[in-house]
Amino acid sequence: MQNSAILQTDVMLDSAAERRRIWRNLLLYTVGVMTLSVLGGAMLSTGTGIGGLIFISGPILMVILLRALGGDGWQDAGLRLGSLPWYLFALLLFPGTLGLILGIGVVTGTILFRSSVGALAGAAVTGLVPALIFAMFEEWGWRGYLEPRLARLGIPDLRRHLLVGMIWAVWHIPYFWATPGFIALPPALLRCSWLAASWPWPWCMVNCGR
Repeated sequence: MQNSAILQTDVMLDSAAERRRIWRNLLLYTVGVMTLSVLGGAMLSTGTGIGGLIFISGPILMVILLRALGGDGWQDAGLRLGSLPWYLFALLLFPGTLGLILGIGVVTGTILFRSSVGALAGAAVTGLVPALIFAMFEEWGWRGYLEPRLARLGIPDLRRHLLVGMIWAVWHIPYFWATPGFIALPPALLRCSWLAASWPWPWCMVNCGR
């Protein structure tokens, strides 16, 4: 009877310790990415180009630090061979969609190219590679780390998605403040679009076995 009670207490303490560790790492992650965002934005505003790299590297840098040194580990990082088809799908989705839109525009006459197709294709590939790398830097942080951590704490789906979306939106503010005119949308509408996008992406990750 006594041994059973001790075992139950140990399990409860382990569970409480696990929750404290998760909350601690979530706080460290959020403070870390926001600090790097502000630092990167401040450097960009003075014309220092490396500020953009500091900004975009924040999410994945904090993930690596917390998974390697903060006790989170790599078990739920999604780095599994069974996920390769989905990685390939994600890799081809953006250029495929862009190509489809451009093709429809050419056929309907709503898009006119002033350069040769070869030059445009080269420019697209040149721009696509860094865009995909930067997207991975972001998503391994937001949907690949922050979402699963909050899910382990038992936070309901909608509340969790909105919370991640709000943090994600605030994280962008220093960058857009430092690069006025980079996005044509009004700031309020842009933040609403981030909140709207914060639901389907994690839903897709869960339903594809991420």
